[in-house]
Amino acid sequence: MRRAESVRLGIIYLRLARDAFKDAGAKRTTARVRLALTSAGGALRHAELAPIREQRLEADAEVARVRAIIDGGTPRYDEMDAEIVETATCGTCGRSWNDARISELTPTPSARCPFEYAHRATA
Repeated sequence: MRRAESVRLGIIYLRLARDAFKDAGAKRTTARVRLALTSAGGALRHAELAPIREQRLEADAEVARVRAIIDGGTPRYDEMDAEIVETATCGTCGRSWNDARISELTPTPSARCPFEYAHRATA
């Protein structure tokens, strides 16, 4: 949280500068410092949300990796040479997958979601 702390410190200094310029009667400079304070507030929100964004990006990358494993799995066929599709849907995250496809992650044991690790990151 180092970025957020440095932005907070900058906001403190900008407030002190705003008050000093206001007391000195420098209206134009006070207005510019107010604008800088608004930008600094946005930068603080951005810095505070950075860890959450990074977690979501990591979870999305892992979902894509798991999806590629499942989709690249070996399909099973019935007597008519049609691919067997047994769609399973997770009740927690809502993602679906073909549980009939044989891969390192499917079929899933005990109807568990192959995307379980992402349940914590998106909650």
